Amino acid sequence: MIGQFDKLPLGIYYIYWREGGRSLASVGQCYDGTRWIAPINWIRLTSDSEESRDLWEMVKSVELLQTC
Repeated sequence: MIGQFDKLPLGIYYIYWREGGRSLASVGQCYDGTRWIAPINWIRLTSDSEESRDLWEMVKSVELLQTC
């Protein structure tokens, strides 16, 4: 499922979590083309690529609100 997130357009999304609830998040791109996710209601962003991969595993679905 993570591979499908690598194709998301850059932008602002609602991220729906597998465990319930949602967050407003920005989706950007790393130098190697992989997508990162930054929920804007969180205090700390993930900086480790493995942490980011784990975060994507927690995502149930996404809803695009605005592209960059």
